[in-house]
Amino acid sequence: RQMCIRDRERPPHDTAAADSNHPPRKKMMRAAATRHVDGGVVLCLAVNEGHIAAGTSAQTISLLDRATLEPLRHLGTAGKPAHRDRINELCFAPSNMLVSGGSDGFVHIWDAARSGSASPLTTLASGDQAEVWSVSATANMLAAGTETAVVVWDVRKPAAPLARYELHTEAVTRVCFAPGESGREVARLSGVRSGCMDRAGF
Repeated sequence: RQMCIRDRERPPHDTAAADSNHPPRKKMMRAAATRHVDGGVVLCLAVNEGHIAAGTSAQTISLLDRATLEPLRHLGTAGKPAHRDRINELCFAPSNMLVSGGSDGFVHIWDAARSGSASPLTTLASGDQAEVWSVSATANMLAAGTETAVVVWDVRKPAAPLARYELHTEAVTRVCFAPGESGREVARLSGVRSGCMDRAGF
């Protein structure tokens, strides 16, 4: 229930000096900061330039200041959780948009920069109430990996998915966008459980 942040600029600490008879011991990384996160066990994390988002076992999302780990606010409450089931993945999109996907079959888009709001800007349904295992987003596109499919939305037109690809026989545990030819966005879609990787262009 605690979050440790390691300082990449601080060199690893050697627990014992080496000499000709004794090889150096395994180097240890020191935690630059530790913060308790309210809401149970931390299940997933996302980081951007100014924020850290932590999805918890209480189905809430905690937003923290990246530099200080000071808590900023919660997305979702005990009475109205961020998701109605386990939060499986978080990712940041440009303009401080935070995307969350959960086992309740929904994808939520939140404004991480807007204070005082615990409600999502947009809610997207995966279809057939399929669990959402992974999410990825760009400025205009959002992809979610479900139990067997990849669902893609244009976030400017969220009423219906742009495409749905039945690519795998098991859960799609990772999706990500990569730049394509002539600036076209390409989703590189991988399903770890089924051991396959596919590409789709949009």
